[in-house]
Amino acid sequence: MAIKNTLIAIVITALPLHLFAENPICPAMAAERSLVDLVPGTYEIKGLNAEGLSVVGHERDAFRQRTRLFGNEFRGLTALHRQLTLARLFAGNAFMSGPSGGAKSGVVNWFMRGSSGTKFKLQLNPLTPETAFIGSQNFEAAKLGKFQMNFEGSMAAHEEAHLDEIDKGGPQALGSLLGVLNEREVLGGEVYKSPLQIVYATSNANIAEIVEALTQNGMATTAQALLNRFQFKSFIYNWLADKDQAFLDARVAKKKYLKSLSYSHPEVLNDEVFMTPEELQWNKLRRLVHSIIKPTPLFKATVIELENELRTRTNEAKRASEALNRKNRDLEPFVLFPSLDWTERIRQDIPEMVMMSAFLDFLDSPMADDANLEDLRQHPIELDPLSLWRMAYIGTVGPGDMHLKFDLEGSQKVDIDFDWKIDPSSARDNREEHLIKNLVKEQMIFRNAFVQRIEAIQSQIELRARNNSQFNNRIGAKDTTSFELKLARSRGE
Repeated sequence: MAIKNTLIAIVITALPLHLFAENPICPAMAAERSLVDLVPGTYEIKGLNAEGLSVVGHERDAFRQRTRLFGNEFRGLTALHRQLTLARLFAGNAFMSGPSGGAKSGVVNWFMRGSSGTKFKLQLNPLTPETAFIGSQNFEAAKLGKFQMNFEGSMAAHEEAHLDEIDKGGPQALGSLLGVLNEREVLGGEVYKSPLQIVYATSNANIAEIVEALTQNGMATTAQALLNRFQFKSFIYNWLADKDQAFLDARVAKKKYLKSLSYSHPEVLNDEVFMTPEELQWNKLRRLVHSIIKPTPLFKATVIELENELRTRTNEAKRASEALNRKNRDLEPFVLFPSLDWTERIRQDIPEMVMMSAFLDFLDSPMADDANLEDLRQHPIELDPLSLWRMAYIGTVGPGDMHLKFDLEGSQKVDIDFDWKIDPSSARDNREEHLIKNLVKEQMIFRNAFVQRIEAIQSQIELRARNNSQFNNRIGAKDTTSFELKLARSRGE
C-alpha cells in the first residue's frame, strides 16, 4: 500500500502545475491554494482563511491604485472605469460608442497595459476575413485527410482583444464572431476553447446606426445577436468641464517636460504620470466574490421581477420610438434600440454581475480597510434588492459617476444618480443631440423601474436609516443595515 501511495505522489508531482490551477478534483493541490475554510464534511464556506484575507488586502490596494491612476488620466469617466473593470472580472464583452476623439481607444489601451495577457488588435473593414477571428483550415492536416483548424494568430487564440470600428465588418466576418464572443469557442471539426477573457469593441456609430446599417445589408438578425453579446455598453463623450480639461492639459505638459529630462535624468520616469496600472488577479477575485458575497432570498426574487418589468418597459419605449420615427424623422431620427434584450441568458448572469460590482465598490471603500477585514473571516456580505441598482452597468453607461442616492433626512427613499451633466441642446448637431436624449431615455427607463420596484418592497428591506449614531464601517452579521447604505455612509455620502 505504501508503494502504491508513493507512485501516486510521484505521478502528481510530475504533472504540470497549471493542470491544477482551477481544478477542484485535486485536493492535494487545491488545499494550499484555497482562500476559504469549508464546514467539515460539506461544501459550505465557513469563511476566509489567512491566505484569503491576504489576497483581499493585496487586490484592494491594486484596485485602489488603478482607480486613482485612471481618474488622473481620464477625467469624468468614473462609471466607465467601474463598468470595464466589471466586464473584465466577469470575462464578458464591452462595446463603446461615441464621437471621434472621445478617448475610446485610449481607455482600451489603458486597460490592456494593465494586463499581461496576450493581446489582439484589429481595425475592421468590409474586407476583413473571418479567419482573423476564428483562424483557418490547417492544410498540412488536410493532406492527411484530416480537418483541423489553425488558430495561431487569430483573435480566438488571445486572451484580450480590441476590435475598432466593429460596424465596418462584413456579414461573414461578423457572423463568425458570434460563437467566440458568447461561448468562447470555435467549431471546426472539433471544439476549440478560446482563452479569451474580454473583447472590447469601439465605434463612432451608435447602436441604432449600427443596427440600421447591418439591417440594410441583410443582417438584421446578426445585428441583434452581435450587440446582445456585448453585455456592457457605454457612450463616451469628449466634452469636459473647464477644470477637468485644465487638469489634463497640465498633466500632458508635465509628461512632455519630464520625458525631455529623462535622457539625462532617467529617474524622472518613476513619476506617477508614467505609471502602469497594476494587474489584478482576476481568477482569485472571482473566487473571492463567490466566497464573501451572498445574495439574500429577497434579492433573488426581486431580480426576476425587475428584469420582467424592464423587458416590458423597454419594449414599450422601443415601439413608441418606432411609431414616432415613421411619423416624423426630424423628431425621432434614430429608433431607440435598447442596450440589450432582457433575455433569460442575461437574467441568469445578473446576480453574478451585481455581486462582482458590489465587491469592487467594497474594495474601494473604507469598509475594506485593514481594521475591518477580520469580519470577513466569519461573516459574508449580504446583498438585498437595493444592490440591484447595479444592473444599470449592463445598460449604456454615460460619462461621469453613477451611484445609489439615499434621502435619509426626508422620505428615506432611494434613487439613482447617473451624474449626467451634459445639456442635449448644447450638442454640436442634431444627430448628437438625439444620441444624448436616447441615452437619457434608456437610463430613465431603468431608474423608474428600479425605484418603483424598491418602493413596493421597502418595508421588507432593513435600512435602519434612523440609527445613525450606532453605525460603523464594520460588516459583521450582527449589523443588519443594508450593504448599500453602509457603503454610502462609509464614504460620507
